[in-house]
Order: sequence, then C-alpha cells, then structure tokens
Amino acid sequence: MKKNILSLLLFLSISCVVNATNANKSIQENNPEFDIVSYFCASSNYVINAKSHITDTGPQDYKWKLYETSIQGSTSLDDVINVGQAQGGNSSAIFLVSPQKFYFISHRVKKEANGTFEETRMAVPQYFQGITTFTLEDFVSMERAVFCDKDEIFLNPVGSQGEGFYKISIERRFAGVGIVGNFTDYQEIDWFPPYTVSVLLNDEFTTAQFPNYFAPNYEYKITFSLTDGTSCGSTSLQKIFKIIADCSACEEATPPKNLQVNGNTLSWDPVIGATSYVVFSPSQSEIACSCKGITMHAPIQVFTNSYTVLPELAKKCFLWKVQAICNYGASGITSEETMCYGGFQVEKERINTVSISPNPTKGIMNFEIDALQTTEVAITIYNFSGHKITSFIQSVAEKKQNTFTYNKTNRLSKGIYFIHFKTGTQTIIKKIIIN
Repeated sequence: MKKNILSLLLFLSISCVVNATNANKSIQENNPEFDIVSYFCASSNYVINAKSHITDTGPQDYKWKLYETSIQGSTSLDDVINVGQAQGGNSSAIFLVSPQKFYFISHRVKKEANGTFEETRMAVPQYFQGITTFTLEDFVSMERAVFCDKDEIFLNPVGSQGEGFYKISIERRFAGVGIVGNFTDYQEIDWFPPYTVSVLLNDEFTTAQFPNYFAPNYEYKITFSLTDGTSCGSTSLQKIFKIIADCSACEEATPPKNLQVNGNTLSWDPVIGATSYVVFSPSQSEIACSCKGITMHAPIQVFTNSYTVLPELAKKCFLWKVQAICNYGASGITSEETMCYGGFQVEKERINTVSISPNPTKGIMNFEIDALQTTEVAITIYNFSGHKITSFIQSVAEKKQNTFTYNKTNRLSKGIYFIHFKTGTQTIIKKIIIN
C-alpha cells in the first residue's frame, strides 16, 4: 500500500514539473519584451536594432512599429505625432531615427491560446546628450556683447558637457551707420577636452589674410558646437557680438532714450560705445505706477539694449530706468526717462500745499508753496465768473517753503477770485477775497 502511494506521489510530482515547464515555455513564447541591442550613425540618422527576448515563435507572430512622440521618454499613444515604420515576421527589427526627434518602439507577440497579441513599448534613448553653453568675456571675465577695438575676446565654455570635441565657427558682416550687410563665413576651429578652458578668439582666428579679423563696425555671429564626431551627434548655440572703434565715445553720447515696455520685455535705443546696460528701479522719481504694491527691481546687468523681466517679477509692478555702462564700468550715463512696468504711468504730485495770506486782503498777497520737487508753477487768476485776469510762471525749489509776494492787487476790483496753481497734471485751486 505504501509503495502504491509513493508511486502516485512521484507521478504527480513529475506531472507538476512537466506542466510547470510547459507553462513557463508558453509564457516565454508569449513574452513581447525586447532590447535595443545596437545603434550606429548613418547619413545623419541613427540606425537602431531591436531584438525580441524570444526567437522560436512563428514569423507571423511578431509585429514591430516605430512611433514618433512629442515628449522624450513617453510611450503613450496620446503623445504620438507621427506613426513611423512597421515591420513584422522577424524576432528583430531595424529602424531609422532622427537624433533631433523622440520615439518609442512597440513590439507585439501573438498568444498561442486565443490568437490575440501582447505588447511591450520602449522609448528610444537619446544617444547624444551633449550640452553647449558659453559666454563671451573680456580680459576681466565680464560677459559682454559689445567689445572695443583691440579688446581681447574670450569664449568661456564652462557648463558645456558631453563626449566628443568642440567646434567654433565665426561669420561676420559690416554694420555701419544705416548699413547692415550679410553674414559671410570666415573659418572654424575645433579642439578636444578639457571643456573648462577659455579660448582667446583673437589668437585662434588671426591669420595672414586677416591679421585683425575682429575689426570695428562689424558684427560677428559665433556658433559653438559639441559633436561626437559623427553627423548624428551634435548640438550648438549661437551668439552675436559687435566691435566698435572707440568706447570712450560712450561718455559723450546721449543717455538711453525711447524706453518701451512690450509684454515682459523692456527695451531702449542703443548707446554707441556702451559695453553693457544696467536696468534698475530709482529710489526717487517724478512719476508713479497706478498699481498697488510697488516692487523695487534690483539692478541687473544686460549686454544688449533689451531685457526680459524675470519670471518672479513678471506679474509685479515697478518703476525702471536704464544706465549705459562705458569704459568697462568706469563710467555710465543714465536715462532721463523713467518708465512703469505692470501698471499705468502716472505723474507724481509736485506740490504738497499752497497757502495765501492775508485773506481777505486789501493790498498785496503772499503766496507760500511747499514743493515736493523743483519745478515751475503756472499761476492763473480767474474772477468769480471764470474769466482769466492774468497768469504768470513761478519757479519753486524742492522740499522747502517757497514764499513770494504778488503786489498787483491794485489791478483787481473788489470781489471773489480763484487762483489756480498748476504743475503738469496737478492743479490746486485757492479762493481769495479782495476788499
């Protein structure tokens, strides 16, 4: 009896192992998982080879498809912007992808049981991950977009990263007063890591043909690229800078004019010879903004005649002026104009209080004006019927009691008069009685 039971248990045990093996085989045969086993560059595109984990299913049971997506790493059909190549009949597939686009691969394998397909999706990696960033600096490591004649110009690549080598190409065009030409190619250079070493462009781009390539009245477009040595792996960044003949001319130039606000961008007319600009909020101003919660904008240096407001200040309200920096920061000239960002510009009051004494009067009138700023006050006398009797201009000084006498009341008949004190958009009216 014991022998029969042991025989039965052995039979069941063997049956379980066989069934489990068959089940595992069935699972493996239906498994759509795959790997990208290789890639290489060909004619500016990557050729990638995807291979299934299983190879013994019938040719009709494999279906491959490439999808272009709008988001790197996404495998969602919601992000698909283009359906690419479809393949079938093999346990591996070859796809052609652009280095500048994003993709994922779909692999489907037919189930033996019911003929439906199971699917696995995999995002195609970005094989080239280079980052290019650089600044153009002078000999004191100050970033600039305008350089003076004979200045040393350094390209600082700090922050760039990636395998391969760098390439710098430069184009230039004439940019005289009222005349702007077309950019033309000059030459290019390349070098290998380390990427933390600044390049003195004057030395690198000086040739017998162009002993002083960086000449006044020219604009230069510099393209800084990182490449892996193939036509597939590259990324680049461009900047434009200018050479001027005499930076000292900035000191005699007119201040920045035509200050404007366009959306989140502040702009102004360029100042000849300026090497940079500083945008800032003045501590005192003759205007104000018609908004609540005025913010002071800390000084910020820019290298072109425009500035995009920082995101944290984009919805704020502040006054701003701009200063043109001359001679590497040794001097500067500030705009006479003050502008308002984030609200309507309104003129500040220039007069605090006005008093007239004596009132009533039989003779002279003494005017006392408390001025908030130095200005001119237009004073007009009207009779009770609103007819103008006389008017004159009186200058007043900032933050003091300005007192003066009007001694022509003998020209005024007895009655009630109204005297208007006007500065800009502000008008103060006082009533006076002549006995």
